Amino acid sequence: MRSNARFFWILLLLAAPLLGANNAAALETIDAAMQKHSASGALGDQIERFGGSARNGVWIGWLVDSVESGGAICSYRNSKGCHCVLEGNQEGWTMHGGDHDGVVPVPSGQVAVLVRANSRGIDRIRTYDAACKLDFGGATLHVIEGVDDRDSLGWLETQVDTPARKLREDVVAAIAQHEDSKADRLLRGFLEGDGPRKLRENAAFWLGAARGTAGYDALVATYRKESDSKFRKELIFPIHLCKDERATDFLVDKARKDDDREVRKQALFWLAQRAGERAEQSLIDAIDDDPMMEVRQQAVFALSQLPEDRAVPALMEIARGEDRHPEIRKKALFWLGQIDDPRVLDFFEEILEE
Repeated sequence: MRSNARFFWILLLLAAPLLGANNAAALETIDAAMQKHSASGALGDQIERFGGSARNGVWIGWLVDSVESGGAICSYRNSKGCHCVLEGNQEGWTMHGGDHDGVVPVPSGQVAVLVRANSRGIDRIRTYDAACKLDFGGATLHVIEGVDDRDSLGWLETQVDTPARKLREDVVAAIAQHEDSKADRLLRGFLEGDGPRKLRENAAFWLGAARGTAGYDALVATYRKESDSKFRKELIFPIHLCKDERATDFLVDKARKDDDREVRKQALFWLAQRAGERAEQSLIDAIDDDPMMEVRQQAVFALSQLPEDRAVPALMEIARGEDRHPEIRKKALFWLGQIDDPRVLDFFEEILEE
């Protein structure tokens, strides 16, 4: 018995490479004329072979391990599951990371990379969580089984030079969903390279939204050596998206010390969206200490973006502060007026009675 058990585990270990993540899930499709193929030769050659002879669009798809981004990628999700439409007016996708109709989506650990092609070339690339129900509206789907994640990334890299901006955005989004660290290197290369501005912006977004610590490091390194002040300002938003805790420290530092007032304004606004106690104190410090009235007013607005249980009392304190500049107090009153909270009405009645 002991010998048989040992033999069983040896077989399991030997089979492990064949039972890898790329075989852990299968596409769940609706209304698709599906044909399955094994990965063979260059991925690009297979894509060209399936799509090149198609007068109308066909889809070619494969599975890869996905990055842990905190959400599932699909186009529609409710308590009955998700339904992702790839053909027609309802086609699209988004990242679902919260509670939708009582359902908190759990990523499957894989994404389907889907390429729409015809005899004229490729016109669309989509990535969906492997657990999604994919509705192809009767179109043909060629599923390539056993595609290596790095081969997938290698082919996507060849597509980034497409002149079609929307397709280029599809490519970058697909790269960002791959778990493999090569995706970090590709995105960082796009960010730091001399490609189109939109490519750099798109790479920055996905580094912040999906790539964790590696994404934060790439964004901050680029910020520190970037000579274009407008692009430095644009980098504040994706840095805010980073789940790395160092992002809060970075935003606090930029809100307080950056020489560029536009950067300080951006940092204040996105700092408020992180909604921590340090964020609130940094906003109040900017209201009291920033040398530019424009930045101080932006800080008041950012304060109004905090959760109401903190924004309302903080704005009331600013509005009451007789030692503060009249314009700052007026801004606090204005933004208080935009908040639907019974405490605000009581506060205005109190002021009118004084």
